[in-house]
Amino acid sequence: THNIKSLLKNILLLVKSIFAHIYLKKIKKAEYIFTGASSHRVDYYDHSFNRYFDVILDHFEKSNKKGYLIEYSALKTKNIYKSNRVFDATSLYLVILKFNKPKINLDSILMDKNFQLLLSKIELNYGINKNNFIYQLKNNIQNIFVWSVIYKKIFLKTSPKYTFGLCYYNDEVFGMNLAANKLGIKSVDMQHGGQGSLHYAYKYSHEYNKKMALLPNVFWVWEKLSKDWLDKWNNNNNLY
Repeated sequence: THNIKSLLKNILLLVKSIFAHIYLKKIKKAEYIFTGASSHRVDYYDHSFNRYFDVILDHFEKSNKKGYLIEYSALKTKNIYKSNRVFDATSLYLVILKFNKPKINLDSILMDKNFQLLLSKIELNYGINKNNFIYQLKNNIQNIFVWSVIYKKIFLKTSPKYTFGLCYYNDEVFGMNLAANKLGIKSVDMQHGGQGSLHYAYKYSHEYNKKMALLPNVFWVWEKLSKDWLDKWNNNNNLY
């Protein structure tokens, strides 16, 4: 019974992947790619509406500029607002993870003295077991690479000038940024809340004066307080 269920699950996964690839082939050139999750959606006039990006996409359409919204978490409703511009990429992720999982080798990093020191500090200060931390780190890196493969497929198909995301520090958006940086596409982290000394993703130390491939090219903020903090965080080095 278990084997039958597993077989049916894999068949269903392949079918979903086939439909996703068919949809991907229909995607046309677009100047803008946005990426979002089901948690970004609200019910609006009987439709599931992305509270951050749908209004921007509508604005672009009025100027005859094309864009797509790529979802990295499964859509839970059929009443998607303007579904013709929305692509659920989760089935592609599951297929790649299931049948073409990238191999992650951290041997060189694990042998680094500074990394070993970091692991010791994490275990001492936060009580996190080293082996558990390394296991989770490998999973995160694997997820990032899988999503970078997916976004590379999308970018090569659409040839966008810009790609936008929320929370650059998610595995999915890390993957988007990595693919964009490799292809020379400007990636943008759009502010949707407070960014300051209390937000861990915008306060860690920059030890190297060079651009990191997992980070966006642009941090879009809405007010001067956040801009001033980000300038300070980036040491005013004009890399972002």
